[in-house]
Amino acid sequence: MVVDDKTTEVGRSLIGALRPDGIAYLLGGRRARTRARLAGLDVGPLLLELGELLVPVERDALRWALGTRALSRRAALVRLLPTRIVGLAARRSVARRPHARPLAEWLHALGRGTSVVLSGETAFLIDDAGVTLAARVEPRLPGSRTETERRALLELGTDARAAGAAVPTPLDQTELAGASLLVVTGLPGTPASRLIARRPRSRAALVDRLASWLGRWNEATAVERLLSPELLERKLLAPALALELDTPHLAALERLAAAAAGRRVKLVAAHNDLTTANVLVEPDAPLGIVDWESAEREDLPLGDLFYAVADAEAAVEAFRDRRDAFLASLGRQAAHERSLVARLALDPVVADVCFHACWLTHAANERQAAGREGGLPFLEIVRTIGGRRLRLDAAA
Repeated sequence: MVVDDKTTEVGRSLIGALRPDGIAYLLGGRRARTRARLAGLDVGPLLLELGELLVPVERDALRWALGTRALSRRAALVRLLPTRIVGLAARRSVARRPHARPLAEWLHALGRGTSVVLSGETAFLIDDAGVTLAARVEPRLPGSRTETERRALLELGTDARAAGAAVPTPLDQTELAGASLLVVTGLPGTPASRLIARRPRSRAALVDRLASWLGRWNEATAVERLLSPELLERKLLAPALALELDTPHLAALERLAAAAAGRRVKLVAAHNDLTTANVLVEPDAPLGIVDWESAEREDLPLGDLFYAVADAEAAVEAFRDRRDAFLASLGRQAAHERSLVARLALDPVVADVCFHACWLTHAANERQAAGREGGLPFLEIVRTIGGRRLRLDAAA
């Protein structure tokens, strides 16, 4: 229930409108909090919106939020102010019936922590400015992302750790108010995207570390297969058709698929969302890799590498122009690609298939999520590839 200046319920009718364990989300600062108290509700801590995060105005929660997100002007100001002053600017809070369960009480019961930071479908339990637990909640549906992520962590986590990464451990999967809930261990560190934005010269070393880990993980999980027409259709041609590419681009991809069919390929475990925001950096510790909901046990190689290098390039300019970052990344990725191609003994035509499959898949996923309107930077990348005929003519 949302309570703001337009809310008609007052006094006892306000408390009566809440379910026994319901939460009233208070907008409007002091006035809404006063109305909730007069109605007999217990009012919780003030909440501050920092980007997509909803952060309790408490020291540890603010330190973590400010340390893991790119600094906007507002966040930079918050960093400079005492917590009590920050509270004066907070315009959100929650209230509940007396003796009702606190917000995210179930998460506190599973681990230590002083406050809970919310971000979309994810909640983070914070202790001493670090995450101890992370939880994802979503509607309970077949093939839900929570189940996909749990399975990926169980099936792929061991090899990923053996290759030198820190990976969350799934602790609990259950239901919460009819929704599917996955709780995993938190990982220490600052997202690589934030570090690169602050110190662009750190990008090369971070990419080197990430590429080195990918090489070890790919080798450990590689299985030899043939590039079948079905696999080429799923990874190359179906996304191209869904994106309605121009005829010359589509024809070139069809020629590439025909040339690649029947060739041997090492399929590898893939993360499939290896953005620098999903790579956590902690001094004297392995890289942490989070958000495994898109991972696959057997996928085309090189895609994680292409995406991560381009994303690191985009992080330098705070993701203002992904197309230009992609073009700039082509030279930077070349040495890492040669190394991984050699480790996996990949045919050059197969490597070209992996290149196009990577960007076609991201563009198709982007369009599916965003619809046909609005900015579609990955579609722009794919059209740039077609317009410049990047890696399209070798199989002609």
